[in-house]
Amino acid sequence: MNRKSQIKMTETISILVIFFVLMLFGFMFYSNFQKRALLTEQQELIAKRAVVNSLKTTFLNEFRCEQTEPSGTCIDLVKFGIFKNNLELDDELEAYYSNVFSTSRIYIVDIIKNTTINLYDNPRINYTKLTSVQTPVLLRNVTYMLNNERVTWDSFGVLHVDYYHK
Repeated sequence: MNRKSQIKMTETISILVIFFVLMLFGFMFYSNFQKRALLTEQQELIAKRAVVNSLKTTFLNEFRCEQTEPSGTCIDLVKFGIFKNNLELDDELEAYYSNVFSTSRIYIVDIIKNTTINLYDNPRINYTKLTSVQTPVLLRNVTYMLNNERVTWDSFGVLHVDYYHK
C-alpha cells in the first residue's frame, strides 16, 4: 500500500509541475503579446501626435492666407515671416508655442525656389526616433506696390513637421 501511494503522489506532483510550466509559458506568451500591443499603440499615438502638430501648423490663423473661397491649405509668407520674427523675439510667445508644438521641428520647403524656411525647432534632448509628416501647401507672397496695386506670387511648397520622441 505504501508503494501505491508513492506512485499516486509522484503522479500528482508531476501533473502539478506540468501545469505550472504550462502556466509559465502562457504567462510569457501573454506578456510578450501585451508588450507588442503596447508598442504598436505607442507608435500610433506618436504618429497621431505628429499629424495633430501638422494640422495645428497648417491651419494656424497667424499665417493663413486671407481668402474668400476655401482652396485648401495656403500659407501667407509675409505673415509667416512676421510670425517667425515675433516668435524669436518674444519669450512668452515662444513658451506658449512650445506647449502647442511640443518637441518638434517645423519648416517649409519651397519646391519651385528650392529654399527652406524654418519656423520652429525644439528637439528632444535624447531622442531616438523622428516621425515626420509632410503636407503640401500653397505659398502666397502678397506685396503692395507704390500705387497701392496688389501683386501676388504663388508657389508650391511642402510643410514639414518632424516630431522628436524616444
